[in-house]
Amino acid sequence: MGFGFCRRSSHFWCPGNGVSLISTWNERTVPVHEYLLIMLIKDIQNGEYFKAIDNTILCELLHPAKEDEVLNIRYSIAHAIVKPGETTLPHKLKTSTEVYYVLDGEGIMYIDEESAEVHSGQAIYIPPNTKQYIQNRGNSDLKILCIVYPMWRIEDEKVL
Repeated sequence: MGFGFCRRSSHFWCPGNGVSLISTWNERTVPVHEYLLIMLIKDIQNGEYFKAIDNTILCELLHPAKEDEVLNIRYSIAHAIVKPGETTLPHKLKTSTEVYYVLDGEGIMYIDEESAEVHSGQAIYIPPNTKQYIQNRGNSDLKILCIVYPMWRIEDEKVL
């Protein structure tokens, strides 16, 4: 057996070990056992944004516990937006490490008792169990890519 492409879900698969999933290919459902997903493309334009518990506008891009496909990753990735003049609520992830990558905008990042100005092109490491929040000090949306390891779980987040 060789490689395959699923036109409906836009992913490729190839033979592997121990992973089972159902894939739609050639307009019909085909059982595909022992295949590993090798490409999954998610378009942020099709993402669903919601207000997160820390007051950011959030779109989960990749979260292994929330995907139809089997993803062999232990982290989650989200796109966050903080509107001009707004500040996220102070919160902590009890056991997860987080990295913010600032895509666009500028602000002030607060981690425990430290603060620093941040802007597009910077990555910010946030250790587990630290108080964190970010303030948008610019005139445009502050857009952030949030990477959480291990993957984000509601029971891990606490608003302070």
